Amino acid sequence: MANLIATYTPGANRNDFTGYLGVRFRYTGASGLFVSSLGRNAIAGDTGLYTVYLVTDAVPPALIRSASVDLTGSTPGTFYYASCTPFSLVNNTFYIMWSGATTGLNFHDFSGCTMAQGDNIGGAYSSAPFGTTATGFGSNGMFVGVDFIYGPAASNNASSFFFGA
Repeated sequence: MANLIATYTPGANRNDFTGYLGVRFRYTGASGLFVSSLGRNAIAGDTGLYTVYLVTDAVPPALIRSASVDLTGSTPGTFYYASCTPFSLVNNTFYIMWSGATTGLNFHDFSGCTMAQGDNIGGAYSSAPFGTTATGFGSNGMFVGVDFIYGPAASNNASSFFFGA
């Protein structure tokens, strides 16, 4: 099992947005790579459940999977995960991974990250409300701090992930 996000440097804390924030990426690899858990990076003061969504990069986005991550008692700067029904990523397909933000609750501003495969082409996305067109912000980064855990169904084939475009 491995993580989508290899490195993540959280941006400044913000609390002035209501909507969905995260990252757009493209999967390029062999079939049979399964996502099994979705995660979110904890921020000081987080408590309770935070839902992470994996959606298609379409207008409107279609929900693929979601998971509610419990950040009660969490350590700031640490990713926490919740299981979801496993599903296979489709080769050469764009996805968006989001988590909700509500005015008054902290989230990480745009910040740098790299993907497990090391190739980065794009970045952070937001949508308000869920189901509307996503808006891109910069490259090689994301808002909030979202991640997923993946692994092969049977055999491990070479795969790559790309941010953004």
